[in-house]
Amino acid sequence: MLRLFVIISLFFVSFCKIQNEYYSMEEANSKVAVAFFFMDAVCGVSHSWFSWLPDNVRAEDVDRCVRDIYIVSCAAWAGPDPSPLTCRGIERK
Repeated sequence: MLRLFVIISLFFVSFCKIQNEYYSMEEANSKVAVAFFFMDAVCGVSHSWFSWLPDNVRAEDVDRCVRDIYIVSCAAWAGPDPSPLTCRGIERK
């Protein structure tokens, strides 16, 4: 009985971990949009953000994109398309 409980518990733990490795479309886009608009405010520029991330993107990719947005200099952010390459390469699962 204990063996069955352990197997079932491990299954659910691994399933939850897999689900947490991905962001929904709303969550991913809101994280990137906040970072994008924050940098616009800090650098005193205004960009139109039309690039929407697809559904079920890897959380690691989105977090890396957000981190890279925050480290872009204001001089580079003032360009026509300041999005880092890590943001452009995000793909669906």
